[in-house]
Amino acid sequence: MDVVQRFLTEARVVAQLGHPNIVAVYEIGESEQGYFVAMEYVDGMDLSSVLGQLSRRGERLPIAVAAYVAASLCRALEHAHAARDDAASRSGSCTGT
Repeated sequence: MDVVQRFLTEARVVAQLGHPNIVAVYEIGESEQGYFVAMEYVDGMDLSSVLGQLSRRGERLPIAVAAYVAASLCRALEHAHAARDDAASRSGSCTGT
């Protein structure tokens, strides 16, 4: 499978996930400039920026916030893996694609 097909396959998989901790995919397509994925806009700072600002001030992310972020990430990953496992069992594929 070439890079473009892998990109499109992964985008289609993510588009089907539907979870509060995973951005929604609205459209997958191709334009004159190439392939694209139109995703939900999430307002705010990314974790890397937050950590960078804290670091510059000599501060650390509070443990409660780090635990919340980690738990949210784990819920999203569990949902994605369960969806992949469901797709694999329906298709007989080991990857779900």
